Amino acid sequence: MFRHKTNFFPLVLFLSCLVVPSILFAKSYEGKVVNVISADTLIINIGGKEYKTTLDYIDAPEQGQNFYDEAKQFVEKLALDQKVKVCTSADLALNPQVITAEVYVPKKTDPLNRELVRAGLAWCKIENGEKSPYDITYSLAKKRKLGLWADANPQPPWEYRKIKTEQLRTAEENKRKAEEERQKNAELVRFVMTGKTPEVPKTQNNSNNDNQGKNGASTGKGDKISDVDLFAIHAWRTRSVDANQDSFIEVSFDYKSKEAGRHIFWRNDTVDCNCMVYNVNDVSTSIATEQKTLTSENDKMFIKIPTGKYSNPTGEKVFVKCSIQKNQLFLEAQDDCNIR
Repeated sequence: MFRHKTNFFPLVLFLSCLVVPSILFAKSYEGKVVNVISADTLIINIGGKEYKTTLDYIDAPEQGQNFYDEAKQFVEKLALDQKVKVCTSADLALNPQVITAEVYVPKKTDPLNRELVRAGLAWCKIENGEKSPYDITYSLAKKRKLGLWADANPQPPWEYRKIKTEQLRTAEENKRKAEEERQKNAELVRFVMTGKTPEVPKTQNNSNNDNQGKNGASTGKGDKISDVDLFAIHAWRTRSVDANQDSFIEVSFDYKSKEAGRHIFWRNDTVDCNCMVYNVNDVSTSIATEQKTLTSENDKMFIKIPTGKYSNPTGEKVFVKCSIQKNQLFLEAQDDCNIR
């Protein structure tokens, strides 16, 4: 008797889409896998348009981790250039760039997502505290030490990504600091060659503060040095101390008005400034001094420390004391400076 061969694949797909609560309203589409980016990320052509498709419920090893190649090759063998069924809650009518889905490949009743977990080539993702629908499969793969579970303590991909992100952030921060140091050294070279301290570029914050003071009041544009009644300095080394060469201390200034309750961003004015450097172990005599007429709140000073002024050339703690004076205005401030 002739028996008609029944294809149960569409029925299995339909039932699978229904039994998983999170994709209760999922739709199924026919497509073709045209590229495998990684084990859990595919490019699938559906109706003539390519969709970047992330396999739902799982997280496969990242490039650089153990079993990345094995997991990717596993997916390529089952899915690349194959016609597949895509079960997703995404509305393709909205032309999404990325979709999340369960992908069914030929000759397999379970989705590719579960097949990866079964082979021990992917972790289950836990989202919103809910268990994965592949939990039992996941536990069996771990118990049998399949794939990545053959390692004693495999690193989850989300931890790997976090470490990589921190490393990139650290590298960017180091790059930024190196550029700041390069610019400071360029300022120092200019000072040594010309004796002129370069103006510090006005920052966006200072620009905003020019027009906005306490409680949003318009202030700053008319600020004068005579408005200052609080004065602070910030001193730091700009070059390592060497017994055979001069060194420098960079000093910046901070001006405030106690009455106005804000910073004073003065310019188009002048004030005489005198700075002296003292060894903390001997404050009777300064080891260096510098005088300058400041012309704006952005001005800095570079104090040259002559060779031989240190009893210990490998490093001494000093402090800088500065005063500003104009007419009736006279203010002093000091700051410690560690020289290494």
